[in-house]
Amino acid sequence: MLALGEDKVRDYIRTIGLYRNKARNVIALSEKLIADFGGQVPRTRTELESLPGAGRKTANVCSTWRSANTPWRSIPMCFASAIAPASHPARPRSKSSLS
Repeated sequence: MLALGEDKVRDYIRTIGLYRNKARNVIALSEKLIADFGGQVPRTRTELESLPGAGRKTANVCSTWRSANTPWRSIPMCFASAIAPASHPARPRSKSSLS
């Protein structure tokens, strides 16, 4: 991710909401993983919450998967804020909301 840089990451995720902040967090998270955790995903919820862009919800999801003895390589890493909108069906917008 660091090799791509923030601009390139932003280009890849442009279609999702808040892509500018998410791209910034992906780069900051990558830097912190390397600097503070030796490039490894942290094992505790507190450490996970210390990562940029990863809050309580993301840390809980990762901790739950980890407690199921699932190897990290099989866990899809994502932002929790991207999961919630994707799990809801699209709602048509009313004419009044378009004006």
